[in-house]
Amino acid sequence: MEGLELKGLDEMINNLDMTVEKMNRGVARALKESAEPVKKAIKKNTNRSDGQTHKWENIHAQDDVWISGVVGREDDKHVKVLYKNVGWRMYFVEFGTSKQKPQHIIQTSVKQTESQVRQKQTEVLREVLR
Repeated sequence: MEGLELKGLDEMINNLDMTVEKMNRGVARALKESAEPVKKAIKKNTNRSDGQTHKWENIHAQDDVWISGVVGREDDKHVKVLYKNVGWRMYFVEFGTSKQKPQHIIQTSVKQTESQVRQKQTEVLREVLR
């Protein structure tokens, strides 16, 4: 047995590469879509003042909730749902100060949407695996 001839090896490798690429795109889509319920909950739970006094550079915190792109390594991909421009001041609202009790807007929103996030991720990944 001088050599082992594998017919179609290049095709198999190409198909595996396409499968990995398809899964990576599917995971990214699942992460982005499953972050939407969290974003909506954070917007809903964020208080909104009627006046100009609580605006920072004409941005209300409620209008500043964003979903980041997919970040991380192969084994630890994630997205962030965050206040893009006013996050520094929402930190004080979330965790409190010596003169203000914490409101836990983000923590509450994440707990409220936990099952929706799991359901959406499962739904999208099942679709990708078909």
